[in-house]
Amino acid sequence: MHKYIAYSLILICFLASTVNAEEKYIKSIKGVGNLNIYVEPFVQDSHKISSCGDYICAIDSSPFFGTDGKLPTKKLSRLIFIFDNESISLNIKAMYEPGITNSNINERISVQHYWGDFYKVTGKFSDGAGSYVSQWLVSKQGAIRTNISNLELLSDFYSHVTK
Repeated sequence: MHKYIAYSLILICFLASTVNAEEKYIKSIKGVGNLNIYVEPFVQDSHKISSCGDYICAIDSSPFFGTDGKLPTKKLSRLIFIFDNESISLNIKAMYEPGITNSNINERISVQHYWGDFYKVTGKFSDGAGSYVSQWLVSKQGAIRTNISNLELLSDFYSHVTK
């Protein structure tokens, strides 16, 4: 009986550690530093979920990106730009299902020099139907998310500003 309890406790500890396992992806920025991307499982019980009929319309009282009205399975948990040992956190609010892997990170994330010590970080994120893009301006003094949008909203925005 004691063996059964011991094996059960080991299994529970293993499952608990894998459920909250945070994945880390690193994009090296030549001559500057790194962009560290952290993704973790989405735990429904840790969030306030609002439904609109059969669809999820808000997570933690906010519209969100990453799915087409379904519960996400993953969330972007941290995005950190590291300049010469300075860590700058980027705003990742409402960003789910990033779809980042070690094999696609260079196609999904780009970092370009903007001016001075400013850089543009641009990301393409997707679970498929819930694809979206986001962009930040980053310097050693801080960062601001300049855009987050799906393609439909981006097209509407472009049409509006070019009229």
